[in-house]
Amino acid sequence: MAPLLDIFGMLTTLVVGWAALKGVLDAFFALRAKQRAINVISETNVLADQKLKDLAVNLTANNLDTAGVEILGSALASSLDGHLSLEDRKLVDRGLHQQSRLAERRYIEDMISSHERSIAS
Repeated sequence: MAPLLDIFGMLTTLVVGWAALKGVLDAFFALRAKQRAINVISETNVLADQKLKDLAVNLTANNLDTAGVEILGSALASSLDGHLSLEDRKLVDRGLHQQSRLAERRYIEDMISSHERSIAS
């Protein structure tokens, strides 16, 4: 009975270790895809449009309603068409369309602020 418990313990450790490793790898690939998207946004200069620039300013000032966040998110998403791999696009779309509106807003705000930092440097 004891060897069976040892095998069960080892299998449990392997499963937990694999799940942790998968979580770290998923986060790594998502962050890499997000950085590629930020680079594309900088290259295509999607925020040059005055209406989108105003939405971005209102978002960073926390004065933007849900509809404005959706407009800004869809403008960012459409600027990525044809510039990212399918896997990267899926990961970025997952960030742009989250269950939590607050998390979605933070994701878009982070993309915009990273874009602005890349322009400033």
